[in-house]
Amino acid sequence: MLYLNTPIGNRTGYFGIKYRPESYLSSSVFIAGYPLNKNKQLWKAGGKILKAKPSELHYTIDTEEGQSGSPVYLGSGSERYCIGIHNGNQRENNVGNRITHCIFNWIQNKRK
Repeated sequence: MLYLNTPIGNRTGYFGIKYRPESYLSSSVFIAGYPLNKNKQLWKAGGKILKAKPSELHYTIDTEEGQSGSPVYLGSGSERYCIGIHNGNQRENNVGNRITHCIFNWIQNKRK
């Protein structure tokens, strides 16, 4: 967790976090990160949720080595919400850890 001594959200915008117990099945999601093979450039890709387990999200987004830890998020423009953290692939699709109720509460408590 990164703590800043100056609130910059009004100037730069906010990236929210969301917990939802319902399935995200077929939702459009995105990943933005810095793949190792892209020479330190930010890359964004989108896809659909294929499977939503209580603690995992499986999706069709193409990713590369170095993108682990990138947010899996919903929305666009000023309304973006992280719903998971990308951690790799499992044969046919990529997978991330879902923001669970426990993780959401932990992050909210650290923000105070």
